[in-house]
Amino acid sequence: MLFRSKKTILILLILIIGLFLFGCTQNQKSESKNVLDEIELNCGTETGLDKNACIFSLAIETQSLEMCDEIGAKGDKVVCNAILTKNYSLCKSMQDSEITLKNTLMVRSCYYSIALETLNPKVCEQIDANEIKERCIIYTNAYKEKDPDKCKDFTKRVDTEFCYADYAIKYKDPTICENISDEDTKSLCIEWQNK
Repeated sequence: MLFRSKKTILILLILIIGLFLFGCTQNQKSESKNVLDEIELNCGTETGLDKNACIFSLAIETQSLEMCDEIGAKGDKVVCNAILTKNYSLCKSMQDSEITLKNTLMVRSCYYSIALETLNPKVCEQIDANEIKERCIIYTNAYKEKDPDKCKDFTKRVDTEFCYADYAIKYKDPTICENISDEDTKSLCIEWQNK
């Protein structure tokens, strides 16, 4: 018999588990270092809110939950995690026990961001303000269906024109800017295509 006692088997099992766990923690340390290196490379010159925004964008672009954890602002960190896990119930967790305007706006923003990122207009239904909910649904449907004509669903011309501009910028399609009647907004729309 190769192994003479239960004690030998137990020691070997503990060693194997130990090596496995050590390897996993080493791998996690390596991943953490890579995340920090990536942040430094892409966001190193940014500070404060600009750095949070940079890390947020990078995390979404790279689909990195580890990067979300490096965001300094709690609200942005929750939104980042909610988007990547497609778990919009995390938005509700941002609501402190004390209901304040800041908390309410953060929760609305969280739902809105997730709806746009996941192209799921049903998430918009969680928003408690009708005007914001409507905007969320129209934008999400326009992006989901890749149909700028959905922007016509707005009742206010200014909302329709900003929707066209945002759509044109998102999909890098300057021809959409031609639907904008306000010359200043149209010029900005076209100018942003070159950035």
